[in-house]
Amino acid sequence: MAVRSILAKKPLVSMMAQHFPDFPYVGEWTADRGLFRIYGFVRKRPGYWYDYLPLTRRFEDGKGALSIDWDLVGIGCNPDFYAWSTGDLWRVRTGIHYDWGDLFGPARPQTKFHGPNQPVRYQTGEDKFLPQALEVLAEKIEQYALPELEKLAAQPPSPELARWQRLAERIMPQIEGLALQDPEGYEEMKLWLKQKARRWRESVDEGNPHLMARWREEISQLPGFVEEWGSSQYLRDCVFGWFIHAFYLRP
Repeated sequence: MAVRSILAKKPLVSMMAQHFPDFPYVGEWTADRGLFRIYGFVRKRPGYWYDYLPLTRRFEDGKGALSIDWDLVGIGCNPDFYAWSTGDLWRVRTGIHYDWGDLFGPARPQTKFHGPNQPVRYQTGEDKFLPQALEVLAEKIEQYALPELEKLAAQPPSPELARWQRLAERIMPQIEGLALQDPEGYEEMKLWLKQKARRWRESVDEGNPHLMARWREEISQLPGFVEEWGSSQYLRDCVFGWFIHAFYLRP
């Protein structure tokens, strides 16, 4: 019988709540037939900026490890931690990449020898050491991830990022208000977005409900958007993509 991974999500979320309470858990993403699970933790800053701290669990061939997911760590103007591609214009990333090669090398003690981009083993066959692994992961987050996020946040936003921040400041309070004041309307908008996304050949300019039409009109008048709105289908498509992320939809 194949060795199965021990349950890691609940202890991981508990560790984050204890050590990094300003990074609440917001959701997860599964990839590669379940070999990878990416757990998203997002910190909200003033002005509708967000810090993304995704953590990945990988389990394969009886070996399990946790890692800072450097491919997704960054800041942006949307509450969704997950990026479907490198083309999300409203986020920037650290540029650090992690190396899963250590997962399949010799077992090592859970100590501070790890650099920023190596995973932390929590299981080898029937040997399990999740508490120790979580302690090391917390140290890695403190030592490596948080300073990188602060460096990104300290940089003046590019004109591209600044225009998406203006969009977030205008639209995110309305989305949050809709979720609180009209949950049924929020779910209806979420369903419409999901159905619209599936009809990928259909123009995002067609068939918009009243609320989306109003939001698009507001965005079309914002600095950075008003100059291109009428001439750039790509920009309007990107705005639709921003809404998909803002409602935490998954492809």
